[in-house]
Amino acid sequence: MELFLPSFFILSLVALVVFLVLPRFTPFVTVIICSLFLTLALYSHFKMYSNEYKNLMFLDTLKDNWIFIIVAIVFGILMASSNLFRGIKIKIPKIIFTDDTKSSSIRDLTNIPFDKIRDLERQV
Repeated sequence: MELFLPSFFILSLVALVVFLVLPRFTPFVTVIICSLFLTLALYSHFKMYSNEYKNLMFLDTLKDNWIFIIVAIVFGILMASSNLFRGIKIKIPKIIFTDDTKSSSIRDLTNIPFDKIRDLERQV
């Protein structure tokens, strides 16, 4: 019972803050408060479980597949540099308006007069 009542009190207090106080804050203040609480939670978590993280060697799981990781990194660097040196450009198709029946349907669908469309086409 001693653990239930303080937890229930804290839960009730947090519910009051969330439903009554938090909606009055601006999004900027809410982001700052959330960032502060996230930083505090991360600090307390790493302080509490620091010995677990010291003993954990995640590189041990990668020692069997290190060659594939290196090949993927080198391949990614080569692909990125080849695209950089080639100067790949995306071609955007140019819209050409003509005076046939297709353009009359375009003219009907827009509020822009056809001569204004021609002027816009010349500007591009």
